[in-house]
Amino acid sequence: MPQPTPKFEKPLFYPDDNPLIYELIKELIDRKRFVSRPSKFHIKHRAINYYPTTGKITIDERGGHPEAGPDAFLALVEQEYPKRSLRDVGADVRDAENHPEGLVLCITLDDEDDQDSGEDGNDNAPPW
Repeated sequence: MPQPTPKFEKPLFYPDDNPLIYELIKELIDRKRFVSRPSKFHIKHRAINYYPTTGKITIDERGGHPEAGPDAFLALVEQEYPKRSLRDVGADVRDAENHPEGLVLCITLDDEDDQDSGEDGNDNAPPW
């Protein structure tokens, strides 16, 4: 008896997919969103599920979403999982009231004791 295919080995695309499915998956990838295809009839980003044949959207643990269609799916992905830039994350840390003091190190790669460069034949120069 054949073994079931593990989740991670399911294809993103099927030969007989509607071109709109290709467009939707490509859009998710372009937006740098993880996308999986638990079955041929199911596209998923994290807890948000989209069923292209019916247009229905569901959210894990919450059930059906009142809107339907690929545009509503993309909008819901952005709403539920907004992208944050590293700059935004840094601002949150800087603006926190009780942020811990960090350790500040000053590192220099220059030698302070002016070791011999080795150009005059002196063997005190480092091997690099």
